[in-house]
Amino acid sequence: MDYTLYYRQVGISEDLDYNKHHSHDDAIEIIQILSGTGRILLGDRLGTFKPGDLYIIDSNVIHSTAPDLPESYERNKLLFNKMLLLRLLNQKVPASLTRYCSNTENQTLSELFTSVSEKLDADEPPLLILSDILKLLNFCFYNPDEHFVTSKSLSAEVMDYIGQNLSGELSLDSIAKVMHISKYYLCHCFKKETGLTLGTYIHTMRFLLAKQLLVSTNDTIASIAVRIGFNDTAAFSKAFIQENKIAPTAYRSIYRQ
Repeated sequence: MDYTLYYRQVGISEDLDYNKHHSHDDAIEIIQILSGTGRILLGDRLGTFKPGDLYIIDSNVIHSTAPDLPESYERNKLLFNKMLLLRLLNQKVPASLTRYCSNTENQTLSELFTSVSEKLDADEPPLLILSDILKLLNFCFYNPDEHFVTSKSLSAEVMDYIGQNLSGELSLDSIAKVMHISKYYLCHCFKKETGLTLGTYIHTMRFLLAKQLLVSTNDTIASIAVRIGFNDTAAFSKAFIQENKIAPTAYRSIYRQ
């Protein structure tokens, strides 16, 4: 399937993967916030969301939302195959397609999501559905991109430090020492603000960087391992397989195509 629509999703459900931190190897995600407020994690940035916000999230960008009141959180969401989009555009695209817009023309955007939903329910021909999706993508990508305002919280500082030191030691002790706080407070605050444990975030960011380097560079597996904090190439390859169910060399071969 080249696209998947989640129309007017309400609340969250802990047993559904799309409510947890995740990324997509081959899909772009578009989220339109309809109601509710909360925090949103986009890669190494942590901010807040509100009604009217629009997020376009590129493949291999870790993301999650944590609404203040889950029952009032409503959004439209579309997952679209990135390779299909690149073929349709038939032109060079920015290194990152992740974008943020606020106070967009919500009526127009909502009408497009509604049209796609109605055509899917009516089992209309795929080309008709795809034409509406392309209108939606066109609206999203050609709205002015705005500066994503990151949170000034402790977690945002920690994420910035982690992003600059993925190849070094990132133990709980070392981070707490740099931040001049206790390990307990660091863990408690980070989990509360991001929904992730510190260890999970570090692990995820390291392997997302590894995947980006495998696809976008000719670096050896050994050098990529060092870039994300592994001194042992065999240990890196084993951990990569456990994380992605595929070897680094196979991942590079598939996604470079």
